[in-house]
Amino acid sequence: MESSMISVVIPARNEQSNIERTVRRIQSNFDRHSLLYEILIIDDGSRDETKDIMRELSAKDHRVKVFVNDPPYGVGKAVQKGLDCYQGQVVIIAMADGSDDPNDMVQFVRRIEQGFDCCFGNRWVKGASLKNYPILKFILNRLANWAISILFALNYRDITNAFKAYSREIIEEVKPIESQHFNFTVELPLKAILKGCRFAVLPNHWYPREGGRSKFFFKEWGSGYFRIIWKLLKLRWSKKSKHRPVKPS
Repeated sequence: MESSMISVVIPARNEQSNIERTVRRIQSNFDRHSLLYEILIIDDGSRDETKDIMRELSAKDHRVKVFVNDPPYGVGKAVQKGLDCYQGQVVIIAMADGSDDPNDMVQFVRRIEQGFDCCFGNRWVKGASLKNYPILKFILNRLANWAISILFALNYRDITNAFKAYSREIIEEVKPIESQHFNFTVELPLKAILKGCRFAVLPNHWYPREGGRSKFFFKEWGSGYFRIIWKLLKLRWSKKSKHRPVKPS
């Protein structure tokens, strides 16, 4: 795959403190590498100035495209909205709070251009870095990912990491997304793996948000995650799907 068109899907809810900086950083990095891209920002029921800032960014650059999610709101539904509208050959899911590094995005794209169906980030391996990651979130994260890796026989232990890149072909195979909230971070990659995708894993960097409040709530570690994991486990058992994990390089 050469000169891939990249679609960056960014769900945004009340991110007036972050959204412009996040988009500008992606643009600056992609332009420096002479990449073809579009940035899809999906407003997920913001009550601050996020929507106005999104429209200003779009007015200044046609590559920034604005969409509005329909109620009932949820980050998973916002991502699905973006996946209904994207045009690229490579899709990157990124957070509006600026926690994802645009330099990592370029490396993920390169892996897909080399023939992988997906490239997943891992924040817990050599070469990765995290700054000020909340301790309770860390404990829940490690326990959840350990359990998922055992249930699905995976060497990959950061499945809940939202930061991932997918080829257009695999996105079309796993649609539609059922998850309405952050459990989409589990549904998308596990569906891709159960489809037999060839995936690479790379270390990625995570940064704390500089403004606003996190949209992740611990209650979401409950029924939503368990429901989608149980459904995909049943699918795995019924199909006895095989996957081909690739070690970080």
